[in-house]
Amino acid sequence: MATLVCGKAQHKVKYPGQTLDEVYTYLDRLEGYDLANEIKDLIKGDIEQEMAALRAAQTELSKVNKLLEKFKEEVIKVLMGESEFTSDVLNPLILQTKEKLLVPSIYI
Repeated sequence: MATLVCGKAQHKVKYPGQTLDEVYTYLDRLEGYDLANEIKDLIKGDIEQEMAALRAAQTELSKVNKLLEKFKEEVIKVLMGESEFTSDVLNPLILQTKEKLLVPSIYI
């Protein structure tokens, strides 16, 4: 009687050829399995997730850029004396908004 060692488990095999038959059966099933389509499906899923993340990042970038433009417009009003805000209020907001442009939102 032969002993088959698989990982930490040991299985007693009545016939030495039994394990080889199981391997051939497994290989036959594997041969009929379409790995190319499986790989394509996995890649497609990854690409779809990455595209969704990219669209979300582009949307966030657009929002931050619009906000930054509004702050810049307000700075011009401050310089002309037409704003209710002061440069002391706007400067930290502008710096904070610029930081969002440098650091991906997933890290904020």
